Amino acid sequence: MIKEVQRSLLDRFEAAISENQKYHIFFTEQKSSMDALVELNLDIKCKLVAPYLASSSEDIFEDITEALEHDRKEGYDNWEDVLAVGVDYGLQNSIYNDFKTANQYFSECIEALDSMQITKTKNAFIQSKLSLIQRFNKKYKALLSYTSSKISSLSAENKADFKNGFGQYSVVCNELKDVTLSYSFSNYVMRYVVEEVNEKRMSKEDASECILTVHLLDKTNTRVNDNLATLLSLLMQEYAQEGRSTALTSIKNILSKTRSCDSSLDNDLVEQLAILALISDHEDRLSAISSGISSYSSGTSTFAQKLNAKVTEVKVNKELNEIVERVNNNSINKSQALTKVYDIYCKYPNNSRICENLSTLCNMCIMEYVIGDKYGKSGVKSILDKLKINKSAEFNKHCSVFKKTHNEIWNQLPFDAQQLLKGAGLSYGQTLNDKGYALKEGLEYYRSLGGFSFNF
Repeated sequence: MIKEVQRSLLDRFEAAISENQKYHIFFTEQKSSMDALVELNLDIKCKLVAPYLASSSEDIFEDITEALEHDRKEGYDNWEDVLAVGVDYGLQNSIYNDFKTANQYFSECIEALDSMQITKTKNAFIQSKLSLIQRFNKKYKALLSYTSSKISSLSAENKADFKNGFGQYSVVCNELKDVTLSYSFSNYVMRYVVEEVNEKRMSKEDASECILTVHLLDKTNTRVNDNLATLLSLLMQEYAQEGRSTALTSIKNILSKTRSCDSSLDNDLVEQLAILALISDHEDRLSAISSGISSYSSGTSTFAQKLNAKVTEVKVNKELNEIVERVNNNSINKSQALTKVYDIYCKYPNNSRICENLSTLCNMCIMEYVIGDKYGKSGVKSILDKLKINKSAEFNKHCSVFKKTHNEIWNQLPFDAQQLLKGAGLSYGQTLNDKGYALKEGLEYYRSLGGFSFNF
């Protein structure tokens, strides 16, 4: 009967103060604190009074403090609930002050998540605040749980929605550094970005920025890693074709921040880029890629070296093919071709194809211009004389052609002619005519370039 009367009086009291919001809030808070104190079921019993009344009585305050501190020091599972009640009752121990501050930071984070305002989010989700919240496991888990629910509810109905969600939660996930949250956020980003790129509503540069961001949050996400590597390859191919500076910037941005894409920088990609650069007639774009990424890692350095080698190969092949074509259509003669090939050789003296072409052309020009005493001989001899003292190791690998041609000519000569060319017939008053001197000079060039002497 007494309990019913008390309940009735309390209901009438609540009804009376409900008309005044200020009093109603105060009453509700005081009542909630008392309920929380009861629910703790403390080992040491204490007087059950509202925080406001407890603060006005030193004996009651010490009574409640002793009971709360006992359970806190025992380290029960509900120790954070003890701290929460202690904060309500105004306990000033440092752990209670820390919990009170952490609770304020927690509220800031929740408000920031609800607001979707990037400035507020950046101010709330900072490491100093999160580190304090993290000291209180129950509170921190509550923050992760609430954040997870917000990420799950993200929508991307349009570009503006995605931009807001991406900006907000890239900050949040980066600061919280929770793998589960990052994975959930990555799925949200990937769903939107992949569809937008496929439908050509988003550039590959913008897509790479988004995917790189979620990759850096969690580098173990295979789907994200694969998509980032694919985008990197596509950006390189498009730069080789079109030369967009934004594509090169994105390439460098990716490779400067992560090593997960290094394995995709393989020989197949080098070949693809070389073909595209050749088609677009812009080998310089491959040089721009290699110089832009070479310093990031051993992987990018190796790729840059291969790309540079391929650039050289493409340029050399292109120049040599043009020379051959011009010789074939008679727009230049072999003497002019020799000069052009030698100039290329001076730039790349150890390039196999250049050396092979140069040795073949020298062989032909000795026969046609030196031995044949044809107009243009002086120009050919000038190149041959330079080459005699400028033979590279690679060129020497292609010199067998000189000995072969020399021996074929020599073996067709009569014995008397051979003796004259060797100088043995001069004692009999025999001398070489102009053609003989030309032949002798040509044979001497074959021996000098071939690196051999008479052995007959």
